[in-house]
Parts: sequence; C-alpha cells; structure tokens
Amino acid sequence: MRKFALLVIALIVLSAIVAACAQQPATPQTTTVEVTRVVEVSKEVTKVVTEKVQVVVTATPAPVETPKQLIICMAQEPDTLLYDVVGGTSALVKTAILYSVNDPVVTNLTYDYQAGPVLEKLPTLKDGDAEVIDVEVTEGMQVLDPASGEVITYTGQPTSMQAIKVTFKFKDGLTWEDGEPLTAQDSVLAYELGKRPDSQVASRFAYDRTASYEATDDHTVVWTGVPGFMDPTYNTNVWTPVPSHELEGMTPDQIRNDEKFSRSPMSYGSYSLRAQGAEWVAGDHLTAVKNPNYWRADQGLPAFDAVTFKFIPDTNQLLAQMLAGECDIITQDGALENQAPFLKQAEEQGLVKPYFVTGTVWEHIDFQVDPGDQRPALGRCFPVRQAMTMGTDRQSIVDQVLYGESKVLNTFIPEEHPFYNPDVPKYEFDVEGAKKLLEESGWTDSDGDGIREARGVSCDWVNWRTKETETYQVPDGTKLSFTLNTTAGNKLREQVTQIFQANMKEIGVEVNLEYLPAGVYFGDPPDGPLFSRKYDLAEFAWLTGVEPGGDLYQCTGVPDESNGWSGQNNTSWCSLAFDEASKTALSSLDEAVRKENWYKSQDALESDQGLPFIPMFQRLKIAATRPDLTGFVMDPTQNSELWNLAEFKIEATQ
Repeated sequence: MRKFALLVIALIVLSAIVAACAQQPATPQTTTVEVTRVVEVSKEVTKVVTEKVQVVVTATPAPVETPKQLIICMAQEPDTLLYDVVGGTSALVKTAILYSVNDPVVTNLTYDYQAGPVLEKLPTLKDGDAEVIDVEVTEGMQVLDPASGEVITYTGQPTSMQAIKVTFKFKDGLTWEDGEPLTAQDSVLAYELGKRPDSQVASRFAYDRTASYEATDDHTVVWTGVPGFMDPTYNTNVWTPVPSHELEGMTPDQIRNDEKFSRSPMSYGSYSLRAQGAEWVAGDHLTAVKNPNYWRADQGLPAFDAVTFKFIPDTNQLLAQMLAGECDIITQDGALENQAPFLKQAEEQGLVKPYFVTGTVWEHIDFQVDPGDQRPALGRCFPVRQAMTMGTDRQSIVDQVLYGESKVLNTFIPEEHPFYNPDVPKYEFDVEGAKKLLEESGWTDSDGDGIREARGVSCDWVNWRTKETETYQVPDGTKLSFTLNTTAGNKLREQVTQIFQANMKEIGVEVNLEYLPAGVYFGDPPDGPLFSRKYDLAEFAWLTGVEPGGDLYQCTGVPDESNGWSGQNNTSWCSLAFDEASKTALSSLDEAVRKENWYKSQDALESDQGLPFIPMFQRLKIAATRPDLTGFVMDPTQNSELWNLAEFKIEATQ
C-alpha cells in the first residue's frame, strides 16, 4: 500500500508539471482549417462578377531547429578537473565532465575494450602491433615475481624473461584547442608526470609494471611491460594526452597549484573550458563552448554551440526541470533508483526517455568461513550455505527493490559477460528444498521455536592457512542463528536485508540485522569487522568490469594479522581448484585459455563446497534524456554515459 501511495503521489506531481508545461507547448500543433469566403471582383467594362471560393488552409509550422545548447543536469559537482596523473580524483562526475574536453583513448563497452576515436586501432598480438619479447634480465632490474604477483628488484644471475611490447598509433590531424598539434609526446608526458614520486596518483599499479613508455614518432608510442608481467589487458596501457607545450618542465605540485589546470584544462575534445563564453559558477553550473579547432569539426561535430552542466542535488528538482524542458539529460548520479515507476509513466506519455542498465556494481551476502574471533563458524557448513542460497527469493528482491529492472546473479560474473559460464548452478528459489537440505544435514527445530538447532552436525572445510581439509564439529544444540551486518543509512540495503531476514525465517534460520556506519563497517582491521573477519553474514558490493574479479576469493587473499591484513577475501573461503583456475585466467594472453579457466573458477565457486557468498543482483545505472536525443549510449562497463558526448544530437522535428 505504501509503494502504491508513493506512486500515486509521484504521478499527481507529474500531471501537475505536465499541465503547467502544456500552457506553452514546445512543438507547434499542425491543424487543418476549412475557410469559406465570398470574393467580389469589379470589372469596369461589363459586369460585376461575384464568385464563391472555398479555400482549405493547413497551418504548417516551420521545422523546429536543433537547440544551440545542450543542458546536462547532474546531482553532484566536481571539486576539481585536475589531470589524474598529478593527483586529481577519479570521481565519476569529474570523468563525465572531462569527456567534453577529452575524447577517450580507449573505451570499455560491453565487457570488452575498443580503440577510442583518437587511436588508429587497438593493438593485438594477432595483428602484430603487440608482441611477446625475450628480455635479458640482470641484477637490479625490476621484474614481476610470479609467486607474489608483485614487482621486485631482481638479484639473481643474468637470465632471460618474457615481456610484452605494445605499439599504439594516434590518428593524424589531432589538435589542441589553441591549434597546436597533439603528438605522441603529449601521452608520454602524462606517463612521466604520473610515475614521479610526487605525482599523488590514486594507483601506481600500471606505473610500477611499466619498463618503458616512449614516443617513436609524432603519432606513435610504445609501451613495454616489466619482464614477467603477462598482462591480458596489455592494449589498455596507453595514457590520455596532456598538453606538453603547456606543461613541459612543470612539476606535479606546480600543476596542482595552478587554477588554470584544475578548473579549465586544455581541450583536444569537442568543447572548450577556456574559449569565450565558457564559465564555471560554483554551486550552479559549468558551461563549455564548442572547440574552434576540434579535429572532427568537418564531420559536423559537435552539434551544439555549448554544453552546460547544471548541478542540482535534489532528485525531485532534477525531474521537475527535465519535464519543464530545462534539462536535456539527467546523469546517473541523480539517485533515480526510487523513481523508476515515475520515469516509466513519463516515458509512456512521451515526456522522457529513461535508461535502465545493469552496471558493474554487484551486491552479495558473504558467509564467514573462519571468523577472526570466537563466534561459532556456522559458515563452514556447505549445506547451510546452499540451503540459505536456495531459501533467498532473489527475484522478489529485484522486483521489489529495483522494480524488476535488474537481474538475479548466479555467480560473480554477470550473464552478459563473455566469460560467464551458462552451466553454473542457478540455485532457484526453493523453500521446501532448502528445508529438506537442512533437515538431512542435521539441523532440526526440536523445541518448536522456529529456529533450527544442530544435532550431530559436522562440516568439512578447507583451512586457508594450511590448504588442508578439516572437519568442524558443530556443538549439539547450537542455534542456526546469524547476525547480518551492512551499512547504516543505505535504504536499498535495508530493504534487501529485511526481505532476506523474512526469507530465512521461513526455512528456520534466525537472522538478526545490525546496521553500522560505513566508516566502522569498512574500517581498517583489526577494528573494522568486515576485513578483520569478525562477522557471521555481511552484505555489501564489489565492483566488476571487463576483467572479472577472480582474485577476490583466492586462498592467499584472506586478510589476517599474520599477513598485515592484506587481501580482500573477507570470507576466508579457500579452494585450490579456484585458485589455480583464476590465477591462470588472470595471467594468460590466450583468450581461449582465459575463457576455459574463468568457467572453471565459476564451477569451483558455485558447486560442491563452494558458495562463500550469495550472489544477489547488479546495481542499476539509471539516466534519463529528452526523447529526441540521439547518440546517447548507456553501457554496463563504460563508467560514464557521456563517453561519446561529441556525438550527441537532438533530431529536428517537423
């Protein structure tokens, strides 16, 4: 009833706004008017002729011109537009706005990589512009240690190791907005700034694994990885250019302290933050104007003279302004999750075009196999994990919480991914099957209180420290009771966990809910419960992408005091079969080998003795546009929906 009431209220608001907008229609109506008139014509010589003429007049309005300005409404405002290579944040809203001044070098659409518009092509081993080479390694060189996966300084005798060498070619004719040519050296300078110890980059992973990055001519850069680094994503190791004719000789600190670079970086993209008419009014809007020297101008790009990013933190205001014609796009940061019914109704009336796309953030409920404190280790019992997965009505959760717009996950890789294993066990919702499984494994409700207790229950599990299988004897009378932790103040997770709690009650499992501040929940060990492994059940999200996160569940990744709390396998689950398959998949350059081993890793996770987590669903990316906007592509793995902003157009209507 509550949901229905909210929907009715939303639709009443929508109707009111539409009625108000209807007083000034944006598109003239075509009408047919029949007119009958009498025309008297006087003839001097002979007679007066009276004629009756019937005229049909059709009022045809002039074509509606494409607006000169595109208005993009966002809930958040970036604090800086500073280059990432000198410590600028990589916030989504910043990335989105920077697509107005930077065409992407590499895109990652639909779980794959593509050459962005500024590259000739994406290099491949097959085409020969990427190759595996032999390198003579001597003492003091940086190499990748195959055991740890970390970069180390080589101390042994001279030997030969393999490395990857990749050649990238930028297109001819690329220019900066001041007319200077964009060259390969601009990309090299970006790398050189980022690798400096004072760069403050968010991650040094790529820099540490790069042996060299050099320009061989004005359009060509060559990346060579450190020996031993067999990177399956080798063809993404290219840096977004920065204007070397402007930044050459400057330190990262000098760049950071110059407002010109943090508020109006130089453009080689479709719009400019420096040309006349560009402005950034803090707390209100940012306007970029058409780049006068854009390299694709002869293709009619961009279609607009300017693009304005309006910052509107209130979701209701975002929707109201779109319906009033004051926003052409609402970006995904607008918190539209609870507005799905409203958006669908508006779409039916032809007012907006909503986009619902399953993204790379996926929610899950983790079991704890080896607690970091003295609590009962009920998560060690595979039949319990299996029954609780079967007893969770995940489709109902998707329907209620995400209005049916997402999908139930079967494993850590989504169905759309090319490495998804279609034969992985699905664990359909089956209350009676879950009850039977618990009964057969020794969990019964002997006192009739609705909560099962252990009677002769023993569970086999793999100890992540020794890699040996051990047997855990559950003391008789132990209640099948868990405390589930998640973040406080997150409405979606509150809804999910409450439905899960009710599902578990149906099969005789008690679940107590405990909501913790995010800073506490995700806090550093040994205090933070999640990564010090001091929990029964944990609900949160991981981020996937083109590359599956197979290292999340490796035996060597269990955070513990003994390893300085390093690693992300908070479940403590361990499978040698999974480790072998995922490590092979993460390091092989052969696509067929990678696919085979990602299949094997999913089998290990979801089959016998697996299920360290209940895969729930993918979070939604939701955006909305005016119905006549073309070129807009919302994609699961391309983080921002503005990645091809230069190609957006509004179709003129008659």
